[in-house]
Amino acid sequence: MIRETLLLAWTDAAVSADGRSVSVDYLGGACEESSRTILDEQPASVALTVVVVNSYKSDRPCTAVGITRTISATLRAPLSDRQLTDGRCDHRELGTVVDSATC
Repeated sequence: MIRETLLLAWTDAAVSADGRSVSVDYLGGACEESSRTILDEQPASVALTVVVVNSYKSDRPCTAVGITRTISATLRAPLSDRQLTDGRCDHRELGTVVDSATC
């Protein structure tokens, strides 16, 4: 079994009415085993990273079909006027940064 950890770009952020929950869309795949978020909350910004683990057999690699998925994260404090950014380029030690040319 092969496992790979990917840090994916996200789009279309939606913030809850109370500002404590953020949902983002990302392009996942058919072999996705798990997904999670990492939040780095600072006074002026919040960096959100989507981490996905894919799992597949070496003789049956995943197809490159993209599946739009949504994931949510709960903030310690309301987003308010803080800027929400993609943090995938800040966690290269965790896995492969997809679309790293934008980092």
